[in-house]
Amino acid sequence: MMRARKRLGPSFATALLTLLLGACTAGEGAAPAAVAAPCPPTVAPTSTAAPAAPAAGSPTITVSLQAPLFAEAFETAPVARIGDEVVLLQELNLALAATHAKRTTDSAEKAIDFKAILDRIIDVRLAVLEARQMGLDELPEAQESLTQYRRTLLQAELERTVTVSVKPDPDEVERIYKDKARQWKLQSLWFAKTEDASEALSQLQAAEPFAEVATRAVSTKKAKGGSATNCMRLNDLHPAIAAAVKGLEALGLAPVTAVADGFAVIQLVEICYPDNPALLAQAEQQSIDRQSTELLRKYFEDLVKKHAVIDDKRLKNLDLEAAKPGFAALLKDARVLAKIAGGESITVADLAAQIEKKLFHGTEAGVKERRVNVKKHSTFESMVRTAVGRREAELLSLANTDRYRRKVAEHERSLVFDLFLRRAVIPEIAVSAERVREYYEQHKSEYMLPEFVKLSTLGFRTLAAAEDAIAKLRAGTDVRWLRANAAERVSEEQQAEELTSATVTTKSLSGGLAAALTGAQAGDYRLYDNLAGVYYVVIVEGRIAAKATELEEIQEALRKKVFAEQLEVALADWGKKLRAAYPVEIYLTRIGS
Repeated sequence: MMRARKRLGPSFATALLTLLLGACTAGEGAAPAAVAAPCPPTVAPTSTAAPAAPAAGSPTITVSLQAPLFAEAFETAPVARIGDEVVLLQELNLALAATHAKRTTDSAEKAIDFKAILDRIIDVRLAVLEARQMGLDELPEAQESLTQYRRTLLQAELERTVTVSVKPDPDEVERIYKDKARQWKLQSLWFAKTEDASEALSQLQAAEPFAEVATRAVSTKKAKGGSATNCMRLNDLHPAIAAAVKGLEALGLAPVTAVADGFAVIQLVEICYPDNPALLAQAEQQSIDRQSTELLRKYFEDLVKKHAVIDDKRLKNLDLEAAKPGFAALLKDARVLAKIAGGESITVADLAAQIEKKLFHGTEAGVKERRVNVKKHSTFESMVRTAVGRREAELLSLANTDRYRRKVAEHERSLVFDLFLRRAVIPEIAVSAERVREYYEQHKSEYMLPEFVKLSTLGFRTLAAAEDAIAKLRAGTDVRWLRANAAERVSEEQQAEELTSATVTTKSLSGGLAAALTGAQAGDYRLYDNLAGVYYVVIVEGRIAAKATELEEIQEALRKKVFAEQLEVALADWGKKLRAAYPVEIYLTRIGS
């Protein structure tokens, strides 16, 4: 909740609610409404049932409540009432947060239409009320889904209760974080001959300073390089170099390493651990997950001892692949494998049925390929764990908590609303080919294939070398020969990522590179300095002009968009009709600081 509030900013600070209350004092001498001490504004309970309307003839009191959005204390304040149900501030908060997350940078300064969001929530609630009147909530598919959800939710709530206090272990987090964030800062020399590289490595091993060895090798033109890199991840290094330096300690030397254009002598300058909040959060969550897993394992082991009596002998002797009586017979076998306190039991038939669900190619193939018995113990253990968890949840009355009831109510509304859409709304929607084409013509600019450019590059250490290469290319020198023989050239591994040979969209190019390529056509050569100490000859090998995507290529995607638009319109129309059939009261009068 706090994160959502931080995202939305100060303009989302408060909601002004008007609460309708029944009179709490009656008869002569009652205090005026403005000061009626017996009638304080109260926060609605977490149940979705609406507050009772004032009794006929009773005076009505309205009060204004300025409630901070996303504050837990006000989550259950009602913002609207539809029939016998209320919409809580919490539900509006979730919708506001979801809407804010979807907003683009271009629309970030536009005010959110809070009324439209609340109207959408109300329309959904109205549809749910109508669906219940139609009996859709009583359909077997709805009841089965809701029953399964309740069971799954109970298990999840039990596990949440057990693990809610688990905190990241600082030592574990530090270890995980270092493994994730570790980077290597290197200094290296690149030699054309392996004997020169070996000689330099021997000098370094004899404790000569790297700078002196580098200066001597570069001045005699035996080597290139010598300067230290920035801190880099192993994945960003040449694979051979990454393998060579992975196990080094600070100032350690790697063996002479063969690379594509020669041999490298490498020294590890230092191991870096740059700040990375995202990786730190991952490390903390990984620590919580590991501890939670272990805690739950022990917890459910104790629950099995507490609530289950298992027939280990029967389970051990059960052969699910035996020809007799056969798997089909086992699906009717009522022999008990485990008795759970409270009256529940797990039979051979229950186990066989659960395994059958996992055999996607059928039980006959599973038995033939010996893939059934291997699932016996893991499936049984999972079933027992679920059963004892359900029993413990009953003893803890987790189904009576506000949290559980709220989640079940939310799921039931979602389920019934989906049925209403499928049974009452969607069948009336027809998306014609003409409407899809019309939409395509109206939005053609949104479906343009971008301009592509195919580039290859040569990187040089000096501006003079790059300019000389361009002159030679324009004079007819073969680029492959130049790539292999030009002086002062850097390897592809040392080039910036966007300047490796590739076919890319012009929109994806950095500003400097895009400017350098302005007006360039296939066969042109351009000079580009990315201000990182490397000068590039950019070879434009080809261009593919931007063009509109053909309708046939995106017809199905457009049909879905048109359908979604028509569904929104149909749902809004239903909302207008249903507002005449069900009473709607809105308590929210304003949102803002």
